Amino acid sequence: MLCKLPDITQNINSEAPFEKCALGRQPYAELLTEIVSKTNEGVISLNGGWGTGKTTFVRMWEVLLKNSGYTTLYFNVWDNDYTIDPMVSLMSQLVKLFKHEKYKKNVKSVLAQFGKILVNISRPIGKGLIKKISGVNLDEITDGLSDATEVAVDEVADLGEKLLERISKEQEDVEVFKNALESIVRSSANDSENQKPIICFIDELDRCNPHYSVLVLERIKHIFSVPGIVFILSVDKKQFGNAIRGYYGSDLIDANEYLRRFIDLDLNLPPISSEQFFNYLYKSFDIKAIFSKRNDRDIRGEHENFKIVGELLLDRSSITLRQAEKMMGHIHLVLSSISYNQYFTASVITILVYLRFVNNDLYEKILNRQFSLQELINELEDQFNNFFSAKKYNETPVHVFVYSLAEIICMYNSNDYDSKDVKILDGQGSDRKLLVKVNLIPEEIFIEALSWESQRFRFGTPTLKSIIDKIELVNSII
Repeated sequence: MLCKLPDITQNINSEAPFEKCALGRQPYAELLTEIVSKTNEGVISLNGGWGTGKTTFVRMWEVLLKNSGYTTLYFNVWDNDYTIDPMVSLMSQLVKLFKHEKYKKNVKSVLAQFGKILVNISRPIGKGLIKKISGVNLDEITDGLSDATEVAVDEVADLGEKLLERISKEQEDVEVFKNALESIVRSSANDSENQKPIICFIDELDRCNPHYSVLVLERIKHIFSVPGIVFILSVDKKQFGNAIRGYYGSDLIDANEYLRRFIDLDLNLPPISSEQFFNYLYKSFDIKAIFSKRNDRDIRGEHENFKIVGELLLDRSSITLRQAEKMMGHIHLVLSSISYNQYFTASVITILVYLRFVNNDLYEKILNRQFSLQELINELEDQFNNFFSAKKYNETPVHVFVYSLAEIICMYNSNDYDSKDVKILDGQGSDRKLLVKVNLIPEEIFIEALSWESQRFRFGTPTLKSIIDKIELVNSII
């Protein structure tokens, strides 16, 4: 029984890397490859929100690039942010690219310069280090400055001169290192037929602590940026912008302007096809098998309604791919826990599990029956406000969704909580009218749905309490 899909990045087909891509992103990877083919150095950002499949995409694209003759390197910053400086982890990965004996001498030269840089920039300039560099005691100078003595002024001048010399030497070491790195990169490119640049993927940058994230950017741009290496940052720029503002301790920082100093080209992951991804989840979790065990007509209808509501939720909400996968795993467990001869309403289960993931406060208040019937309608309209565009009232998905909401409202209004029902409709046939108020839900469809659901309740549909009990049972074990 599945509650989580396997990590497909662990088993990418080397000959057809996008074989298992549920989002049809291979054409986009091929377009990006064309862009990269015209680039010899620099930093490219590949922007996508959390849970939109960035890591899966770049791992598949990496294989596609290898198949096209590129040398690639994948560096997961999140897995390495325990190191003192990202230079160390990044350099260790780069060195692995030059294992051949003929690069041995050049690699030693690069590592020698790297060691000098690391010693210099890994330690802060504190009072102890200043004294070691210049022999000057800052505390003594500070005390002496109150008298404005000539000795103190001379010592400060001497300190400044020695620090400038040290900075100049550090800058020189960086240039020597970059030249050595460029030399070995150029040498490896000349050994290949196509002379393609090394493509270095930097992933999960937005998940690290702000200090480490900013340090990675600075190291890439100022130390590792040489001809022959193209860095691709897989990042959620919105979250990374928050990290930058957190690092500098100011909400006034223009994160986009700051990032322009480091990034040469901005790209975005293409929009997600909700239909395609829903079908992928539906197939991967084998939802069809749950319905296939039942032959009654109502369940067949519920099967179709489930697919319509599930796809609509993915299409018209801001739920991420990661959330959608977890949600479908949860739904799969709930549906699987229901006896094969017991009727269930899958679309209602889907909406309630969705609420648990995206608006747990609303879900908990429904669970604890904290709303009046009118308040519940208001809350559901507010939650799903963009589901009821007037231009789309006649769409089948909207009809099915309104019917599902009507079922939730009728269940909430039923006596399964030992409460007295509130009358929702008055009149008969075409003269029926609502006794509650709706602002967004199309009233005509809502009246029709409530009438149908009130009839169905006479034949023993499951109670809201029994459905939520199933959801909560699954909640307790995952």
